[in-house]
Amino acid sequence: MGKFLKIFFIFLLALCMVGAKRKLIVHLIPHSHNDAGWLQPFEGYYRSSTNKTLTTVVESLIENQNYTFHWADIAFFNRWWQDQSDKTKTEVKKLVAEDQLIFINGGWVINDEALPAYKESISQMRVGLDFLKETFGVRPSIGWQIDPFGSTALTVSVFHKLGFTSFIENRISNDFKAILRKKDGYNFFWQGHQVDEKKEEDRVLTHILQFFYTLPGLRLDSGFINVNKRSYSNQFWANKIEPVIDELNQ
Repeated sequence: MGKFLKIFFIFLLALCMVGAKRKLIVHLIPHSHNDAGWLQPFEGYYRSSTNKTLTTVVESLIENQNYTFHWADIAFFNRWWQDQSDKTKTEVKKLVAEDQLIFINGGWVINDEALPAYKESISQMRVGLDFLKETFGVRPSIGWQIDPFGSTALTVSVFHKLGFTSFIENRISNDFKAILRKKDGYNFFWQGHQVDEKKEEDRVLTHILQFFYTLPGLRLDSGFINVNKRSYSNQFWANKIEPVIDELNQ
């Protein structure tokens, strides 16, 4: 799939009992993923796709009060915000107040985790968080690090210090994902590094995406999958995936 804006789905699965039958409840949660720079510069991505996506999302949310959307990358949202009329800004503020447009992570970008030190990581988070607080009066509580190449306990500590209650991660070893699947599942408390003299535990409830940052293909219409086969995702779609839900239904 292209590395610019993508709308994917996180499958959060739950089972409930109705009489003698077991029913599966699937929650589809549309969300954002942007790269502030990859194959195009920032402004190139904004003009070619991101501005159109945000505009379409806002229009859909206004028309459908039952819809919600999650946005994570404040650098792009801030750029889009600058182009909007006072009328649109008022409408967007209403969407945020009514929890139709929900911000997660809230950093200026989803920063790399291999090179930045604690101060650099928390500084870029502050830029985005300050914008959200000043503009909408909101503060995200869920971290969102789905695309950095590798993960460090430093990020967990940053989220903890900023008051985050949980965060979602993706790019970890497939071997480790297999271990999680066999043991306690994809949710756990991640213990971070101690970054100051306080003796508190820097740990955050963490969820690991099982199927990369896209959706399980084998449970969807094949036409959708064929249309969306591009780039490095070809290998992903080609692999046979056995969702955890199969085990739950046994």
